Amino acid sequence: MSRILIFVLLLFSFFYVQGQNVSLTGNEKSYAGDELIFYSYNDLITNNEVALGNCIVDTSGDFEFNFTIDNTKIAFIYLEIYKGFIFLEPNSTYIIKLPPKSPKVLEDQINPYFRESEFYIGITNANERELNYLIKRFDNKYNEYVEENFNTIRYTGSRKVDTMITKLNEEFDTYKNQYFQDYKKYKLASLRHMAYERNINSAIRYYFLNKPLLYNNVAYMDFFNQLFSNYFYNYSKTRNGERIFIDVAYAKSIKKIKETLNRNMALANDTLKELVILKSCFDECYSGSYPYSSLKQTLDSLIILSNIPVHQNIAKNIINITRHLRVGYEAPEFELFDGDSNKYSLIDFRGKYLYLNFCNDWSYVCKEELSLLKNIYKNHSNNLEIITIVPKSDFKPLNEFFRNNNFKWPLCYFDEDDLVKKYNVKVFPAYFFVDPYGKLSMSPAPSPNENYEWRFFKILRARN
Repeated sequence: MSRILIFVLLLFSFFYVQGQNVSLTGNEKSYAGDELIFYSYNDLITNNEVALGNCIVDTSGDFEFNFTIDNTKIAFIYLEIYKGFIFLEPNSTYIIKLPPKSPKVLEDQINPYFRESEFYIGITNANERELNYLIKRFDNKYNEYVEENFNTIRYTGSRKVDTMITKLNEEFDTYKNQYFQDYKKYKLASLRHMAYERNINSAIRYYFLNKPLLYNNVAYMDFFNQLFSNYFYNYSKTRNGERIFIDVAYAKSIKKIKETLNRNMALANDTLKELVILKSCFDECYSGSYPYSSLKQTLDSLIILSNIPVHQNIAKNIINITRHLRVGYEAPEFELFDGDSNKYSLIDFRGKYLYLNFCNDWSYVCKEELSLLKNIYKNHSNNLEIITIVPKSDFKPLNEFFRNNNFKWPLCYFDEDDLVKKYNVKVFPAYFFVDPYGKLSMSPAPSPNENYEWRFFKILRARN
């Protein structure tokens, strides 16, 4: 009997650890027929987005999401010009209120710097102790104080912020939600650090050394990312860290990097040290100060040597994100359709060079360069394929433009913005050049009027 009981308890704990149900329901008729998707961040260093769940809004405007999460985390949803946020706790039900649908206007669609307006999602069944209610109320008071006193805080190093910190602690200390208390602690730590606790090592020792690593707490990771921004570069300028460049760029050794970081007593904890290495490698992938191949090899080693699954996951995310659209790495996959429902995917073009052209109907430059593409395709069709990719809303007029000008290469459309995000297309037209093995050879590639044909000829000559 006792063995059966132990088995049942173990089975229950397994499913409990695997994740608990979360439900979000609501009604907003303006989204009827639309697919809505909630996302979260796979980690809070790279902010890699992953889908949590999706649903189709029915004709009356009702929607329902159901998915599982294993810990409290922030989630978000894109709603045309809006981006809504909500903190989700395991085993919770939320009745939410979404704003009426407000589609992007043409100016938003063609603006490469467009950013959605961010807001906290309303929860109609929340009470004053609910996590989202607490965070929103705390943030409102925190942000109001910082905005009113920014110059005093930032430039005079005034300790008057302690009065505000004490007041906020007294007002919110009675709430026992652990995620919220940690959130409050690290938001106030960031404020104190900005005001007068400027010594980074002191802050590391007080807030991070031998403390639990709160990978999913937004305020904790914001403060962590702030303290350790460009840490390899800053540490290399100190006497203790002068070997860090050699350890990464030449030795590519996790062991050597840790030995150099050990000279800073604030990083005595090995788990914290690994997280600092991950954050630093991510920053340096974009700085250009370290060879990317060395950073990638360092991350590959950490994936093998680390015994912390969260760190292995972050390392994989860094590699996937930073090699994205990098010359010599795989081009993002796609599946597209033309006007006759023929499907095209990246693998269909293996064995030939591929010139990808993102275009739209309202750009004069796009149409002008399509005419130039006609000559390029005529001259190099034995070695080169071209595919023009357009928003579905622009397909009909551009398809007519293709027929009128006798363009012979495929014109395909995309339905969602996912493909544009994959290729990080900010403006139209945009170009990418893929080699016969499916790897990016020019990213981005020059346009037809930017001496593209000569660049292509040089690549062919080098290959031969």
